[in-house]
Amino acid sequence: MGRVDPEVKDGESLRLAFSGTNVGDMSGERIALFKPTLEQLNEYAGTYSNEELDTLYAVTLQNGKLALGHPRLNDITLSPDERDYFVGSSPYFRMLIFKRDEQNKVSGFSVDGRLEKEFVFLKR
Repeated sequence: MGRVDPEVKDGESLRLAFSGTNVGDMSGERIALFKPTLEQLNEYAGTYSNEELDTLYAVTLQNGKLALGHPRLNDITLSPDERDYFVGSSPYFRMLIFKRDEQNKVSGFSVDGRLEKEFVFLKR
């Protein structure tokens, strides 16, 4: 049977060490969840385009959450994972990774999903 040894560091972060498991010893650090304010969520709002696909998507704030919209598709809810990373409610938009420019402004996003290729959408 395995053993879990928690170690609290700096009063907040937690490190867990697992020993005696079937896959060997493992350890990992807790990642603080990204809980954006409405002001932070508004940074992502806007219209995004991809020339190769000749399409536009709109990121909007709906009831305190981000949504990805397209005229021919149902809205996709975006849940924060960590800063600039959002999990989508669609298998084709499993993860949106927002990009920032030199001024730290949101400039676009890339999509990680069931597509063979990574598509980048630029903020207009």
